[in-house]
Amino acid sequence: MRRFEKLTNLSLYLAQFRPKCFDGKPILVVNQGKATSRLVNRTGVQVVIARPEEHQTGNSDSYVSDMQTAIFVLEKDLTSERTDETENEQYARLLDIAVGIMTEIEADVAASCNEHLRGLTLASAGIVPEASIFGGWSGYSIEISFE
Repeated sequence: MRRFEKLTNLSLYLAQFRPKCFDGKPILVVNQGKATSRLVNRTGVQVVIARPEEHQTGNSDSYVSDMQTAIFVLEKDLTSERTDETENEQYARLLDIAVGIMTEIEADVAASCNEHLRGLTLASAGIVPEASIFGGWSGYSIEISFE
C-alpha cells in the first residue's frame, strides 16, 4: 500500500457514508468556518463530517500512521422554548443518533466488507457533548482515530 493511501480510502468512505439512523445526507467540511457557512440556512438534525487527516511517523520503509476525523450530530440551539426538559430530550435524541453512527462505523471497520476500510483499525473513539458551536448548534461530536 502506498503512503497516504489509507487516508484516500477513508476520505472516500466518509464521502459516501449515509448513516442508517439519520434521514439526511451528511455535510463534509474542512474546518469550523466551512461548517458554520454550510449550516447557516439549515434546520432540523444535521450530521457534519470533518474530512479526515493523517499523520505519519517513520521512514518510507517503516512508518506508523494515525488518522483522525470528527463527526458532529447537531440541532439548532433551543432558544426561547428551552427548558431543562426540552434540552434533555434534545440531547437524548442526538445521542441516540451519535451512538448509532459510531456503532455503524465500528461494524464497517470490523467486518472489512467495505473496500475503503480494509486495513484500518479503530484505535479510539469518544462521544462528547457540544453546545453553541458552528453559529448556534448543539449536540455531540464523535471523535474517531484509526490506525
